[in-house]
Amino acid sequence: MEFIINRFESGFAVCESKNGKIFNVPAEIFENAQEGDVIRLSIDKKETAKRKAVSQTRLASLFGKDAQKGK
Repeated sequence: MEFIINRFESGFAVCESKNGKIFNVPAEIFENAQEGDVIRLSIDKKETAKRKAVSQTRLASLFGKDAQKGK
């Protein structure tokens, strides 16, 4: 997903997506960003899988081996 920061207003970055939708995002998320900056978001599947494995391991240690299987 790609969007542009239109302006900063009342603690929010007013952003516009490629399809013209406007949405507000808390400004503190964008360190050093300025009006007109293009922001790209992506999903990191590899990191997501790592975090999921860590969570499952923690659950398994708390509740037993069945938690690791998600059941």
